[in-house]
Amino acid sequence: MRTIGIRFTKLALAAVAGGLLLTGCVFKRPAADQLQSEIQSRTASLTLSKISSSVQAVNRIEDADGSLGLTFPQGWVRDDNLNKSAVLGVSDRSKEKYCLIVRMPSNLIKDATLDSMRRKLLADTKVALQNYHLVENGDTLIGGLPAKMVEFYGTARNVNVRYLAAVYEKDGTFYQIITWSTSDLFADYKDEFEKVIQSFRVVKPNVKTTALPVLGSAASDISLVISPDKHASITIPEGWAQDAGLASGADIQASHPSTEDYIVVLREDRSDFSQNTTINDYSKLVSDNMKQAIQNAKQEPAERITIGGLNALQYVITGEVDKVKISYLVTLIASEDHFTQVLMWTRADMFADKKQNYLYIVNTFREM
Repeated sequence: MRTIGIRFTKLALAAVAGGLLLTGCVFKRPAADQLQSEIQSRTASLTLSKISSSVQAVNRIEDADGSLGLTFPQGWVRDDNLNKSAVLGVSDRSKEKYCLIVRMPSNLIKDATLDSMRRKLLADTKVALQNYHLVENGDTLIGGLPAKMVEFYGTARNVNVRYLAAVYEKDGTFYQIITWSTSDLFADYKDEFEKVIQSFRVVKPNVKTTALPVLGSAASDISLVISPDKHASITIPEGWAQDAGLASGADIQASHPSTEDYIVVLREDRSDFSQNTTINDYSKLVSDNMKQAIQNAKQEPAERITIGGLNALQYVITGEVDKVKISYLVTLIASEDHFTQVLMWTRADMFADKKQNYLYIVNTFREM
């Protein structure tokens, strides 16, 4: 299937040649205290203030469908805005305490084990954090089942943060349980974080997660793909390979043709656009460009998210190219100096089963 006639391009020159007038206010980045924390590849940025910890009572907090949960001291609340790709986010923002549960498809890694999933968590974190340091690894039990515990710290957008995390497996599904605060507050919260992690329980099996097929035996882990200029990266599952034929000028491109999975990353200098170009303006350019090549195109409403601490828009476009119905997951990311397109696609009849994993892959994008 590949691109089936659609041409993905960088849009700065197209905007100039087409005489497009980009309107709207200057792109406003969030204030420091609004930056959302992100890890799993997915580590984050937050600005945090010092407030001492107190524990007065406990409450059980579960995800939206009641499939899993943890027990927290009073003050913690479910925080669905903490990380859109997490199964569950919980925080006590006034005291700068945060927790995420990330569900991991088991066959993102061939013959996955707790140890290989622990290594994957640390590899994702090392990409996302500056001044990364691993403090310790250890074995523990969660609900009577073995788990791997890790502690590490680093700097995320000039904020020193420290994490205590565990990797846990039940019924063939892996979970990352990640807690964190600022480095200067972490020691006060570490015992509390340990108790929160130990309280994790899977109440009912997950029926929504679909895993990517794992083919080939070239690697025993997923692959970190770095752009030629060393300024961007993304992780792809085993069996995928870099594919130079998808889009001319792409920074990163990869595919798994036998399962009809494709990804392209295109980065553009913001200086190539007018000064007041916003991410909304850029999104319109991208969608208009794609709709010129797609027949009967239908675009779902865009969702505002964060990728690696950067503001992003994400939506799905479905249509026909050369009489084949295709669905595209379009993610547009705005950093200080660049606009980035991360485009993933497959046949429309396969997209629903793959979307969860596409979201996971996109969330591993990082500017370096």
